[in-house]
Amino acid sequence: MDLNKLKMNRFKALGFSAKSKNYQDNVSLRVEFTNSFKEKSEIYVTGLPNKWHEYKISLADFKKISDWSEMSNLSFTVE
Repeated sequence: MDLNKLKMNRFKALGFSAKSKNYQDNVSLRVEFTNSFKEKSEIYVTGLPNKWHEYKISLADFKKISDWSEMSNLSFTVE
C-alpha cells in the first residue's frame, strides 16, 4: 500500500485482521513498513488460524524504522 508520506509519529500500533484459507495451511504473514528515507523493517506473524483473528503490533517492534514522519509503504506478504 502506498502511504503517500503518511505522518505516523503519533500512532502506537498497527491493527489488522487475518486468517488462513484452510486449517491445514501453515502460512506466515510478513508485515513490512518502508519510510521515505529508505528504512525498511518487517515483522512475521506465524500460525495464522483458519478463522479471522485480530492482530495488534506495536510500531516499536519495527526496530529498523527510526523516523515515522514520512512513511511510504506498508505491505503484507503471505509466505
